[in-house]
Amino acid sequence: MVIYNLDIPARRNCYYYLVIISTLIGFLISKVSLIDKYSLTAPSTMAIFGFLYWLFDNHLWKWRFLNNLNFLGLYHIPNLNGTWSGKISRGKESKEISISINQKWSKIELCLEANDTISYTTMASIQIEDEKIVKLKWLYFVKPRTGLEADNLYGEGVTDLVLK
Repeated sequence: MVIYNLDIPARRNCYYYLVIISTLIGFLISKVSLIDKYSLTAPSTMAIFGFLYWLFDNHLWKWRFLNNLNFLGLYHIPNLNGTWSGKISRGKESKEISISINQKWSKIELCLEANDTISYTTMASIQIEDEKIVKLKWLYFVKPRTGLEADNLYGEGVTDLVLK
């Protein structure tokens, strides 16, 4: 997986909120007293931040409720996870393809498969023009499915995909 770039400040804003929430949770835990002479040892704020970041990165970012909090600077990052099929065209040539996307809040992995080639992501970017138009751009490394160098299908390239 590679870290993907966004053209909106959603990640920066989310880090601010995670730091504030982690600090508050750490403070509240340190004040909890189970019995007068026993107190709960508070985990460090960094440990709480790490757990909240992991939770957000893997699960919470997909929740519609959180994605609709634009007034807090938490913008909707589209969930592109899954397998997509379609056609790719170059000039008069057209090929059937399948794209498998594995995405977290901070990272993405794309695997594009055609009849004779397979390609993997080396860099990616998501541009959100509005809620209805999302552009996915990625740099990839392509190799033949046969594994034979004689097929001469090795290479690198850039692809733009517009999702409407």
